[in-house]
Amino acid sequence: MVTELMEIGLAPECVHTDPREKSYYLMKRFVRAAVKYAGRVQKTTVKIVAFLYETPFNSVVMVNGESTFNDVSDIFCTPEFTNDERREILMNLKITDTETMECEAASRGYQLSTALVSAVITF
Repeated sequence: MVTELMEIGLAPECVHTDPREKSYYLMKRFVRAAVKYAGRVQKTTVKIVAFLYETPFNSVVMVNGESTFNDVSDIFCTPEFTNDERREILMNLKITDTETMECEAASRGYQLSTALVSAVITF
């Protein structure tokens, strides 16, 4: 199965009260911003794979270690994110190599696509 980004609509009210849900929606917004960034930038070192909302809950957003910090920061250093959200995004990113990303995806039954950014959101 090729990984793909699935939209699930607007955030429910529980996002404001449940820290887990808040983190999930923040990282989902980050992945969406990364997809947009990859679409408008011709050459980028960023490769992101996201596993969000699995059962049991395990939110992982992995960025390959070959990415430059400037490329990654260009994704979330926009007016779309507040300073607190930027801090939380940085704390929630897992920096790793492409081989580890592929192994992690394979262990979940997914195959990485050749797209710069791929995300899996399961229920």
